[in-house]
Order: sequence, then C-alpha cells, then structure tokens
Amino acid sequence: MPLNPEDPTRITKILGEERFISASQILDYEKCPFYFLMARVYKEKPEGEEKDWGANIGKEVHNWHEGFFNVSKSFEDLEREYGSQGYGEIFGKYCKNLIIAELRYMHEKNRKIMIPIFVEYEFEIDHLVGRIDRLELRPDGNLTVVEVKPAVQWKYPKNQRWQLTFYAMQINRILSKTGIPGIPSGAKVTHGRIVGYKDASYDEFKINGRTIKTINQRIQTIRNAEVFPLKYGQPLCKYCEYEDQHCLETNLKGDF
Repeated sequence: MPLNPEDPTRITKILGEERFISASQILDYEKCPFYFLMARVYKEKPEGEEKDWGANIGKEVHNWHEGFFNVSKSFEDLEREYGSQGYGEIFGKYCKNLIIAELRYMHEKNRKIMIPIFVEYEFEIDHLVGRIDRLELRPDGNLTVVEVKPAVQWKYPKNQRWQLTFYAMQINRILSKTGIPGIPSGAKVTHGRIVGYKDASYDEFKINGRTIKTINQRIQTIRNAEVFPLKYGQPLCKYCEYEDQHCLETNLKGDF
C-alpha cells in the first residue's frame, strides 16, 4: 500500500478482518493513529534511527527470565538465586531486581511457590497475536498473565495493563474454544501482573470487563478506519521518530 502524497493520514483500502493485530499495535494506535499508520502499515524506517541500548538489554533480561522461570520456583529457589553472582553489573542488577520483585510479591500475597505453566508462550486466534512472558497458575486454579517490563510506572501504566488484558482476552477465547494442553479444564485468566526489572516493582490487578470492551472497540476501529489522524502536540511527540520526517514536513500538525 503506497503512501498517499495528497493526504498521508488517509488509506485507499481499509485493513479489514485479515489484518494481524497485536497488543503493541493497539497501543501504538492509542498513542497516535498516524504513528500506527507509518510504523505498522507503511513500515517506513524512521530517519536517523539508532541502535537502542535499552531495548537490547531488555531482550537479554527476557532471555534470562525465560531460562530461569521455565520451571516452578519456590520462595527458597528465588532467595538462593538472589544471592548468586556472575552477571554483568547492570544486567545482573536487573535480573536480581526481577527476583526481588517476585520475592516481595510472594511474601505480601503469602505465596509459597509460583507455578509457571508456560514461559514465552505465543498465540494466534482470529488474526490476533501475541507472545506472553509467563502464564502462571493461581492457588484457586485460575491463571495470571505475567509481563516483564522496565518498571511498573513506565511512561503510561494504563498501556501496560491494556497489553496484559489483551493477552488475557485471547487466552480465554482459546481456552473456551479448544482448550490449551497443560492448562486445567475450566481455568481462565483472571489477573495480570507486571514485574519491573529496573526498580524491583510489581503491579497485580484483576482483568477488567470495561477495559476488555474498550480494547475490542479499538480492534474494530483499526480494521475499519479510512483515516488515521495525528495527535500532534501531546507529550510523547518529542520522542516520536516520525515527527520531523512527516508531521512537520507535511504541515499536518493542525489537523488533529
């Protein structure tokens, strides 16, 4: 689909039901529909794009998380790993922060053991896709979806809760339709938990029906939209790699 030179915010054909949509795409749309269009539909490479050191170390922390939490962990297991050495200074600090956060969670919630059912679990249903850091069994037989993030209060906390809610929605749909091997019959995702590796924080919350309804509305809006307007002038604009490339060049900043 080529960029429309007369109005870059407008597309010639709606994305439709065949469009693969992930949680991160919904969050990009929520930040700015035009940013979503540039990054996710046209896939234009931003000018002056540089290597993101933070993103790279985040991937390494996720790799460590995948290896460490691939089996059930007791309170004692986590305490023992917290005292280990051998990581690079920053990377090691982040990994230990994850353990500190989980220890705090287990202590405050009186949990003796955490039972991961899946680590780094990928799913697809009706062209809705995602990759979950961890799916964990709760004491009542239901499930918690767990995501590793830099921090609980990272930029916009609502966005992180939306991401986990999107995951819970799709996992519950799969469970109701076909089930998932390894997950007990009748179980469903009832909670989400964000774990911050920069500040050893955690945030657990119940999956909210109102948020589910809003996310479903956004999915349909993305699939049926003909125009993806700018949200120029919001705080996140200063971090947007497309601002100088398109928003200002095309004099569209007054059209939001």
